[in-house]
Amino acid sequence: MSFTVSWVLPFMLASSTSVYKCNDNGTVVYSQFPCGKDQQVVTIKAPPFLGGQTAQQQTAQQTQQQTAQQVLADIESYVAVEQVKREIARLEGKREAKLKQRDAQLLALQQKKLKANNNLAGAQWETSISEEMSAISQAYATEVESLDAAIRSLQQRQLQLEHP
Repeated sequence: MSFTVSWVLPFMLASSTSVYKCNDNGTVVYSQFPCGKDQQVVTIKAPPFLGGQTAQQQTAQQTQQQTAQQVLADIESYVAVEQVKREIARLEGKREAKLKQRDAQLLALQQKKLKANNNLAGAQWETSISEEMSAISQAYATEVESLDAAIRSLQQRQLQLEHP
């Protein structure tokens, strides 16, 4: 995403443009549309390409360039945080799906276990089903623990990005 933002910035600077800078629950957000009560309008003007600038014009140009660089840095940071949030949501969804799969398989085995109680060979079959249930629980526990570790790692990364 950094490439896209870097590619867009020269076009933003090609002429004067304004963006809205807002605070969304402690996160700086940029938008081309008004975004709240505490919004600030940030105007980015193209630097003059004429020779013989005065010191004041050069200072103004440097300030505009610094503002543009700060806007770019803020946008890149925002994009990185949003990417981490999406990945966390994806992993949490995957975790929930694994738990549902595990529960469905265990429920099916519990139904088999009930049938095992109703016949003579059922005791041995019941033991086999119990072992299968244990193996399924262990396999899913390993997958869920792995997903939980990845989610914790991403949450730490998100905190680092939001509070450098």
